Amino acid sequence: MITIIGAGRNKFDMTLGGDNAIKNSDVVVVKTTLTPTYEYFLDNNIKVESLDSCYEKATDFSDLDNLIVEYFKELSKKYDNIAFVVNGVGYDDTSVIRLSKEFDIKIIAGVSDSASILEQKPSCDYTIVSGHYFIDKQVINFNKRIPLIVKEIDNKNLASIIKLWLSKLYGDEQQITLLNGGKIEQIDLFELDRQDNYSYDTMLLIEPSKLVDRKAFDFSDLLEIMYILRSENGCKWDKAQTHESIRANMIEEAYELCDAIDNEDIINMIEEAGDVMLQTVFHSVIGEQTGEFDIYEVLFGLCDKLLSRHTHIFGEDKVDNPEDALLVWEKNKNKEKHHDTFSSAVNDVPKCYPALIRASKVCKRVGKGGWEIGDIEEIIHKINEEVEELKSAISKENHDNTMEEIGDILLSVTELSRACGVDAEQSLYNSTTKLQKRFTTFENLVLKDNKDMLKLTQTEADSYYNKAKELTK
Repeated sequence: MITIIGAGRNKFDMTLGGDNAIKNSDVVVVKTTLTPTYEYFLDNNIKVESLDSCYEKATDFSDLDNLIVEYFKELSKKYDNIAFVVNGVGYDDTSVIRLSKEFDIKIIAGVSDSASILEQKPSCDYTIVSGHYFIDKQVINFNKRIPLIVKEIDNKNLASIIKLWLSKLYGDEQQITLLNGGKIEQIDLFELDRQDNYSYDTMLLIEPSKLVDRKAFDFSDLLEIMYILRSENGCKWDKAQTHESIRANMIEEAYELCDAIDNEDIINMIEEAGDVMLQTVFHSVIGEQTGEFDIYEVLFGLCDKLLSRHTHIFGEDKVDNPEDALLVWEKNKNKEKHHDTFSSAVNDVPKCYPALIRASKVCKRVGKGGWEIGDIEEIIHKINEEVEELKSAISKENHDNTMEEIGDILLSVTELSRACGVDAEQSLYNSTTKLQKRFTTFENLVLKDNKDMLKLTQTEADSYYNKAKELTK
């Protein structure tokens, strides 16, 4: 049995329980003699073994924990009742966590290192993490509505990593309370990695701030703002909205984001991506208030879908290229949506899609069901037939038939695009953009000659058009 004893911060913090466990042990091991807690043993003439040699041999903290585990494996061959004394509270030491996986342990908690800073800023609720928590993380999120304590900031490089992460969450001008070398001071976050020295007891505290005073924002802040806007004393316009009233906003914001992407406009991409996110949160808060759904259901559905459809990452499927990965996604999607027939997949294409996108998706899905209308030449022949039928409808001044035949031509052209491996939407987009440029050049040529756009002869118009076409190739 190994009894873990938290020694607190200095020689005065040893608890009666810890003192009694030390006196009744076969051997006492201290993690290090190089901290103020070791003075307790000197003052009481207690013989101990130290792990300072493990510190000297270790290349990093993970290696140190490995060496400590090996040390206790050998020690447990000689002693049954071992006391292991660590600084602070005891149960949050990484070596203790490792030992708990290898041995039967008992923990007698001591005074937390964080007490030194909480004595200055008392709080009932708070988050405490080790500075080493920030290493090799891709996602970090804290509840900014309660104090955050980061301890064990023991070197400059670690301080830089912590600063970068906290700057994302709080802003680099966020004021922090820094406890370093027994001294407590208020500094800006960007100064964290500019201190003269660091040690195991260096720690920081960030206190909660008002929403309007925050210097950086995260997803929880967006939710908080929307809850306020939709509250009893919130914005009259935001409170009046429904799913239906803001439905078109999502479409508009999505198109504005696409426009920013096409223009390679990073500043607008950031803004428009935020606007798209806002629409999702807006609908989720409305849904929560009407009892339909909330943001957590939305996030669960999204994450669950990503996990269940990427079975080549989170499951047993294997793929070698992007095309195979897409096939796995489609397979899992069909299974999830219970597309037991090709028709169920065809009819599942949303009716609110823009007509050309909807046509492309329907054509793709009917093609998967074996309904191919032939090769490129056959499709072109089909288009020619549709054109003749359109001429007939026009000659008979039959509006309904004319509309139907134009739709058939557009659908056949969509099929032709798919047969040629061309994105119909992108193709039409490119041609429309070309038309805009060509017309602009056309108008500039006309105005340059001091002529009226609306009074050109057909010959003049053709001449300017041909010049504009040549200039915009």
